[in-house]
Amino acid sequence: MAELEQLRNQINQVDERLVALLKQRFEIVEAVARTKQASGAPVFDPTRERAVLKRVVDLVANEGYQPAVAQVFTTIMDQAKQLERKKLC
Repeated sequence: MAELEQLRNQINQVDERLVALLKQRFEIVEAVARTKQASGAPVFDPTRERAVLKRVVDLVANEGYQPAVAQVFTTIMDQAKQLERKKLC
């Protein structure tokens, strides 16, 4: 049981780092929204989204993890688009 608790503590530490990085990413997304608004660019750029997904999946050596990483980043980008849309209103 001690090993399980130690592993869960490690997960908690990783989660804290992930949240901090997501916060940083979403702050940048807000800046992107302002830039897009100023230039009239659309929120959704399918070419950019495909490139991001390919890049992050290519960073994962374990092919078994790649679908999960793709799904997580798809969700992150969906949330970013929602945030951008809110900022543009």
